[in-house]
Amino acid sequence: MARGHFKRIEPFGEYLFVYGSLKKGFDNHKLLTKYSRRIGKAKTLGKFAMFKDSFDNYPYLIQKPINKVEGELYKIYRKELLDAIDEFEGAPDYYQRKKIKIKTHRGVSFAYAYMQENKKIPEKQKSLKVWEDNTDYKIEKLHNFLEKL
Repeated sequence: MARGHFKRIEPFGEYLFVYGSLKKGFDNHKLLTKYSRRIGKAKTLGKFAMFKDSFDNYPYLIQKPINKVEGELYKIYRKELLDAIDEFEGAPDYYQRKKIKIKTHRGVSFAYAYMQENKKIPEKQKSLKVWEDNTDYKIEKLHNFLEKL
């Protein structure tokens, strides 16, 4: 009688700071539902600049000391999940995954965060402290865009 074969899973545990569409209640949070655990609300210990893309679909961080950025901290339990998030975020070509210091109700931790390098500060935007999912604003902006066509 043949015995079953089990794949050996290497121990893994990295922290991930999310500040945009991966946060709970946002469009892409479903990527974090398996092999991760939400630690809670978090804030960067250092200051960064967070801006929205030209279509207001998602935010990005750059290393400019302007604001402490609010988000959420997750513990990732499988390397395959972190690899999948890298692919989703376009790392390392579009975003770069960097370790930064994050503060939560449990204290200070090092966590990965996705940032853009060599990106200039947009002239007409103010740096954000928190990314909010404002669907009504996005729908209004889409309607205005379509009316111009």
